[in-house]
Amino acid sequence: MRLLGPLLRRTFLALALSQFVAWWMAATVFPLTPDQLDRLRVVMVAGLVLEWALVSLVVAQLAAPLRRAAALPSPLDERVERAAAASAHRLPAGASLATLVVGALLTAVRVAVMQAQGLPPDIGLAGAGVGLATAILGAMATYALAAQAAAGALEHLGPRAETVVRGTVRGKILAVAFGLNTIGLLLFAATGYVRFRGDSDQEYVATARRAQASALSAAGGRAGADLAERVWLVTSAPSALLGPGGEVVARFGAG
Repeated sequence: MRLLGPLLRRTFLALALSQFVAWWMAATVFPLTPDQLDRLRVVMVAGLVLEWALVSLVVAQLAAPLRRAAALPSPLDERVERAAAASAHRLPAGASLATLVVGALLTAVRVAVMQAQGLPPDIGLAGAGVGLATAILGAMATYALAAQAAAGALEHLGPRAETVVRGTVRGKILAVAFGLNTIGLLLFAATGYVRFRGDSDQEYVATARRAQASALSAAGGRAGADLAERVWLVTSAPSALLGPGGEVVARFGAG
């Protein structure tokens, strides 16, 4: 019975899909510069490999009793059957939890790296929301894959020992519904804020340009530092007068 290899391959595909969703959101919604996108691409690829390696270690540890039982001839000892059954029931939840924890930690690392590249803190928090949503998505996919693999292993081994399992079908359905709602909420909240932030910045810049044009037209014959001061008094925005070489000759207002 082949259990670990197919499960790890499918887990990698599930993690890659969740990372692709995060990358697509970052590339299409977030106001990232080309340098920031290049750095994010490198960080996400490295994070995908690291996440898959860590999750694989956890899955291999949880599935060890199942693999040992599959290697033994039938009929199996009762203790071996009990250990295999308990391992099969723990495998989906353990793999899902490992995926969620590792994904959340890697999201924090990605946000820290991007903030070091100049990403504003509020945009970084929105990115953390997207990362957490994709981590939940990957955890749910990992749970489904591990549950399918565990069911096949139990069917193959046919354990006769009864194992007490916590949780009910109703609770699992509730967990799935809560996870899907949380993913949607995080994605819509993060992307909505980023769109709002971009529109607000554009409106602020347009308003400042109109105010500066009005101040310049009302400045009369003023020139030099007096003109920069006039713009600052009218717009209440920091203003600076630059020399021919780009150096700051006069500055008014904080900023």
